[in-house]
Amino acid sequence: MSERLNNTTYYPPVNGDSAGKPAVSTPLSNRGVSVAKISQGIDWLSLSLPRVSGELTHLKKVLEILHSEHTPVSGGHGYEGGDLAQFGRFTWRKNHRDDSRDYLVVLPGQALEFIRETLKLKIPDVLRSFIVLGWHPTRIDVSIDTTNPKLNPQFLYDWLCVPGAVATHARGKNDVSGATKIGKARDKNGRGMTVYIGSRQSPRFMRVYDKSAEVFEKTGKIIPHTTRFELEIKGESAVIIGKVLAREGEAAIGAIMNGWITFKTRKGRKQAYKRGPARWWAALEGRDKIRPQLKRGLATPEKTMKWQENQWCQAVALTLRHCPERINELAARARIDPVIAARWDAHFESKKAA
Repeated sequence: MSERLNNTTYYPPVNGDSAGKPAVSTPLSNRGVSVAKISQGIDWLSLSLPRVSGELTHLKKVLEILHSEHTPVSGGHGYEGGDLAQFGRFTWRKNHRDDSRDYLVVLPGQALEFIRETLKLKIPDVLRSFIVLGWHPTRIDVSIDTTNPKLNPQFLYDWLCVPGAVATHARGKNDVSGATKIGKARDKNGRGMTVYIGSRQSPRFMRVYDKSAEVFEKTGKIIPHTTRFELEIKGESAVIIGKVLAREGEAAIGAIMNGWITFKTRKGRKQAYKRGPARWWAALEGRDKIRPQLKRGLATPEKTMKWQENQWCQAVALTLRHCPERINELAARARIDPVIAARWDAHFESKKAA
């Protein structure tokens, strides 16, 4: 583990990849690659290691290198453990069926900043080390910061309002959220404003927000104008993108974002758009694209039953909410007991809350 968590410039093989290759020489800031007024880095990292029998041989080394005070912490769904990198956590839960354990590591932005600045470790090296040891990324947040005052959340919102001016896999966009202690939510300069693109429940979800306002709200510090483009990646997409970041480093973040969303060139405020990307977007993200190639899984009876159960949970929840008097009719058609239907409703609500 100690050999993996150093500032080496050599990329080891990752899960069947060919031999490692030299790292690209890039100027590094405290949060990753930095070019002119643009910086990019990894701002959230969650990893899991399920169904482990016996003790982890590298657990002690992980806690030693990433600094743990062994302060007890608890997480949801029965997880318990200790702190990691001051602001993160290392937790586990026991499976009663086979006495194995599920391990979970959560490193939010402050923990990753501690790893970069205090421990002097590169986040892609840390990520690569976990992957080599068999861990699976479950959530990765990548972001790009710009100090260009023209590229603010209000500017992005106005661009999104032009039909066809953005191409993305997201189902919904143009969702704007509230204000902080600096400015108003719909300020012409986008101060204190957040724009959401996509759905939080989807594998990928983007936030564009005033980072300087967030820093002032949390710490009271005043920093120059900074707009953050943040892409949240979960599920199988996180596993694939995690391997890309472990192999190519934070320099690949622009291509990862560009592979999910593209802001196109506009001819006018309310007119049609051209095919190519907008100049400001190309300058921010580049023109390369990295898209996770997800493999379609094989259908099995177990997966089919799980899908059907989920669909019925949603149907029952809607029926109980809007037409509770028809729950017996719905249960009769499905040949299920109303009590079971109510349990499904509770199960669906708990999954939605989680």
